[in-house]
Amino acid sequence: MRLTPLGSDSLKIQFDLDREYTIIEVTRQSKNSRSEAKKTVNDVLHVLEDFNNGNWFLNPPLPIGNLFGLLSYGALGLAIASIRVWPAIPAGAFSIFIGMQLYLYSCKIKPYTQFHTRRNERVAKWFNWFVFAFLEFLLFSVAAAAILSKLSSK
Repeated sequence: MRLTPLGSDSLKIQFDLDREYTIIEVTRQSKNSRSEAKKTVNDVLHVLEDFNNGNWFLNPPLPIGNLFGLLSYGALGLAIASIRVWPAIPAGAFSIFIGMQLYLYSCKIKPYTQFHTRRNERVAKWFNWFVFAFLEFLLFSVAAAAILSKLSSK
């Protein structure tokens, strides 16, 4: 694969911690510049594909992140508004608010672009331990509650 620019042609790849600032920019001056630029971008993406880190899940696009933010603050408003009506509604709404805020701020721990360093490997180890331990706790507590309710009803 040849990516060396000739003349006024250029290729710019910018890695950033935020998804919206990670870019590939191609400038071509030729008869078929659009198709050549698309081919160059596809070639670069093909090379970078081997180095995907899976952090895209924790770094949603800006409109989706904004929607989650609005929904989480809506859940907080519902929790505050319904505090006196029924105690279960505020608890659930506040849990939704906390969960969405944790999801939105998890991108600070696992950025979109991440290089292999000792620090990043240590953060990834602790992050994975915390997430999987939390999921196991939820799974086994729900399963245990279901099993115990079946046993106690007999």
